[in-house]
Amino acid sequence: VAQFPHNGNGGFTYDAIVNSGTVTLDQDIVIQAFTLNGATLTGDHDLTLGGRLMWSGGSLSGAGALNANAGVTITNTTGTPTLRRTLNLAPDTTSTLGGPVQFIGGVLNNAGILNYTADATLFIGGGTGNAINNSGTFAKTAGTGSTNIGAGVAFTNTGQVRVDTGTLLIGTG
Repeated sequence: VAQFPHNGNGGFTYDAIVNSGTVTLDQDIVIQAFTLNGATLTGDHDLTLGGRLMWSGGSLSGAGALNANAGVTITNTTGTPTLRRTLNLAPDTTSTLGGPVQFIGGVLNNAGILNYTADATLFIGGGTGNAINNSGTFAKTAGTGSTNIGAGVAFTNTGQVRVDTGTLLIGTG
């Protein structure tokens, strides 16, 4: 039986905070919340979160998916986050991105509300297979300048794109 750190409640929920190094998933794992501060999460298995993903830098890589069932907050305080795996944002969630995310073979599937709160190139493409699939709401909610979704990132929208302030450029930068 695998053992994971628990929140002191008899082992019913688990949180993880990773500040450095590499965590490799060798099995599918379900935890409550996950904080990634400049480290790397990798592996061929899925990480499913009941709580929020807090991502201030580092890399999500590997063939598995990260299922953020309570959304994500990206702050860019320890560097530019790099997406090299699939990140799924569940319906009925609100996520906040406060800076750029570098895509290197990464896929972002948004079914919730994704608020971008900065003027910057939001998604920088490198490698192949980079994609944003929006079936929820993608919104630029702060900043009076331009936000760019980079040309190296395919943007497919079957939901809503909203610009509350500034300018949103798709396929540039």
